[in-house]
Amino acid sequence: MTKILRMILLWPVAWVYKTIIFIRNRLYDVGIFKSEKFKVPVICIGNLEMGGSGKTPTADYLIRQFGKKYKIAYLSRGYKRKSVGFVQAKFDSRLEDLGDEAFLIYQKWKDRIALAVDSDRRRGIRKLMEDFPDLQLIILDDGMQHRRVKPKLLIQLTPFSNPFYKNELLPIGRLRDAPEQFSLSDVLIYTKAPFATDNQLEKKKIELEAFGFPAKPTFVSALHYGLPINNLGEVLEKGSAVVAVAGLASNLSFFDWVEGRFSVQKLISKPDHYEYLSTFFGQNQLKDATLLTTEKDFHKLVALAPNPTKIYYLPIEMEIFPEELFLKTIENQL
Repeated sequence: MTKILRMILLWPVAWVYKTIIFIRNRLYDVGIFKSEKFKVPVICIGNLEMGGSGKTPTADYLIRQFGKKYKIAYLSRGYKRKSVGFVQAKFDSRLEDLGDEAFLIYQKWKDRIALAVDSDRRRGIRKLMEDFPDLQLIILDDGMQHRRVKPKLLIQLTPFSNPFYKNELLPIGRLRDAPEQFSLSDVLIYTKAPFATDNQLEKKKIELEAFGFPAKPTFVSALHYGLPINNLGEVLEKGSAVVAVAGLASNLSFFDWVEGRFSVQKLISKPDHYEYLSTFFGQNQLKDATLLTTEKDFHKLVALAPNPTKIYYLPIEMEIFPEELFLKTIENQL
């Protein structure tokens, strides 16, 4: 199906979707639907696209930067979890209780933060404030479309390679909300850039204004992979033979990185939030293979692996440019 034919066939559906979100957003804008503010500052990390904008690395970055100064809570809806309602992370919490991204954050930070999942963001925030009276900061993951909460600061993420203003609403494109909702954000970060540099940032600032969107604090971020490690902390030797497995919104950059440094015997690409079954290793003849996977997929695969020590993952850290200005911008809001 050609792109033009696809757009013609999907246009009626896109028009209905656009009308629905326009009415919903307008009802919030005029105050018929209410947004609630909270005494504890809430930083909302969101995006207009369907997944893949780097919300989890951004949350991890904020926890790393502000966790020593503030008592932080992290609240997520817990996408694809098996539990219901409000669930607070504890030492015996399972991946299926929290969802893969919240579980990843909890495994990294444990009791250094409070962490909970709840599809009702208002209820989740109230419960966290009740259970942790000393909270000083709440990081709300994927909350840009959940306008029942009025954050102190809204950080909008958009992919460097395909920003929101070059995209289309569902089902023609990948936007789940109108580009005009950019006006709600306080800060914009172009994520997953090749490099986080002044040159990359200036290009995007010029491009943003050329598309008719007003200037606001704008930054660019890049992801950096660490050394591959297993559950014992052992490092995988460069050049080793591996099977690369990834279940992200976009697996290409992960596979490119792995293929440039290891002898890849096989690539296994899965969709975002993929649920691996107990038959995965047998069906793919991976019983004796060394697997190299993403940080998000690691815990799912280790739980099923016949030899967990042969599962390695790439730790990632996010770099933001200009970092000093970004941290000052956040600090001024708090």
